[in-house]
Amino acid sequence: MNKEENGIFIKLLEIGEEKGANGITKTQALNRLGELGLMPTSSYDLAEQLFFECFDFGGKTIGYEGRCALKAEYYFRLLEYRELKEARQTAKQANRNAIFAIILAIATLLVTVLMPLFTTLPTGP
Repeated sequence: MNKEENGIFIKLLEIGEEKGANGITKTQALNRLGELGLMPTSSYDLAEQLFFECFDFGGKTIGYEGRCALKAEYYFRLLEYRELKEARQTAKQANRNAIFAIILAIATLLVTVLMPLFTTLPTGP
């Protein structure tokens, strides 16, 4: 999936999660994507296919225009996506902390090594 497809997919899952068990119609979902600026004309077919894949029609045909709830499988995919995103942010922060600790250790080592060179020993009387 490219970045545009990924944005549409994730946002469609979030819309489904937001509506919960009450569900949403295909038209409402696609209009919501349009309001968010994620529905250029070339993406309409893609968004429609994603809707049909991600939402449960309760045994009805794909042309069904009633309310559809997000499939459990895709709800869990959304949760996994969020966990992955959070893990990436945590890893970035851990890398920053590690770099800071290394710099601090180097600075401490330099101060420890160089400090005796700049201090004078007291001379006896």
